Amino acid sequence: MSLKKLKILFVEDLPADAEIAMREIRKEKIGFDVMVVDSATTFREALTEFEPDLIISDYAMPVFDGMTALNITRSQPHYIPFIMLTGSINEETAVACLKAGADDYVLKERIKRLPFAVREVLRKADQKRENELIVQKLKETEEKFETYVTSSPTAVFTVNKSGTYTFVNPAANTLLGYTKEELMQMNISQIAHPDNLKDNLDAFPRLLQGERVHQEISMLTKNEEKIFVILDAVMLDEDTIIGFCTETTERKKAEEALATSEETYRNLFQNAQVGLFRTRITDGKILEGNDQIARMFGYGSREEFIAEYTTSGNYVDPGTRERMLEEITERGFIENFEARFTRKDHTIFHASYSARIYPDKGWIEGVVEDISEQKQAQMALQVASENWKITFRSMKDGIALLDADQHILQSNEAFQEFVGKTEEELKQGRCFEYIHGTDCPI
Repeated sequence: MSLKKLKILFVEDLPADAEIAMREIRKEKIGFDVMVVDSATTFREALTEFEPDLIISDYAMPVFDGMTALNITRSQPHYIPFIMLTGSINEETAVACLKAGADDYVLKERIKRLPFAVREVLRKADQKRENELIVQKLKETEEKFETYVTSSPTAVFTVNKSGTYTFVNPAANTLLGYTKEELMQMNISQIAHPDNLKDNLDAFPRLLQGERVHQEISMLTKNEEKIFVILDAVMLDEDTIIGFCTETTERKKAEEALATSEETYRNLFQNAQVGLFRTRITDGKILEGNDQIARMFGYGSREEFIAEYTTSGNYVDPGTRERMLEEITERGFIENFEARFTRKDHTIFHASYSARIYPDKGWIEGVVEDISEQKQAQMALQVASENWKITFRSMKDGIALLDADQHILQSNEAFQEFVGKTEEELKQGRCFEYIHGTDCPI
């Protein structure tokens, strides 16, 4: 509090004594306004109307005394510093004054000490008010914190150095399935899941050493369900650890399911009996492929294939990739598209692939099969067929191919000359009709 223009209330029945006290205070450059009273009635009125910052009271007066004034002062709702000023006082009286709430006492024969007593009690009063304000703010903060913790969806708890719960909020009860009373009788080791027990317990000594812990752990609920949480905990004071738990069970399950799915996909991808690929639309760069496609194109590993191969530079027939891109861009996919490619060793093979385009991602994904053997078989069949046709047409004997009803499907020139009809005319009737004049076989 500022020492300028204090309001000092004197309780004194001798004006001269009051004046001496005021003069000593002014000598020390302490400015103040003053009021002097000498009865309980005027004293009570002054407390309300004058609102003093400091009370200096004579201990013994005929009508009114200092102890009564002190008791009245301490009955007020707010704190007012109080100095007892007396002509003489013994030790027991001094102790009684201090016990009753006096901040100091000064003997009139040592009146020069009064200004120093004034400064000291005002300093202590300022400190007391600051402490009260701090306590009040702390109380308000604690109330706000309690409100926040109680209503927080995050599980909040405190444990002592032994790991026994000393506080849990409702969210912690909901998370673990225990009542507050049940948890307050439990130790953290009792809710640690056996699969994660070592990690959970290893974190505790680190906390006791002042380290902050932030890690994912698993817990066991009352109904023995395994849950996952992110634990954020720190030592609050020498005997208290505070922790916050955010449940991650659903995310953890999703991650595990995704990991399983990805592993399954990788297994299927790598073990597929057909080549699987992903290429960049712009230049045909291989972005992904399995072992089967790497072998198909003559590479020892998929990594080597991905690093070195581009489809755009390895189509055998010019214009094939352009035709494929036109078709897949227009339809969004292609099916059984056939093309010839070169392998790593520059040999040529036939491939058939089906794929889908993803313009937003910039790639094409699909499956590819080596159909070289199939193509070779087709070509051999075609050659054989051509050879048969040549032989069939050039034979001197008349030959006709019939179906089950003796209709002529095909005939050579020798047969046509024999019956005197063209191949198309022969296809209109049955064989024995042309040879014997009847439709009945011999």
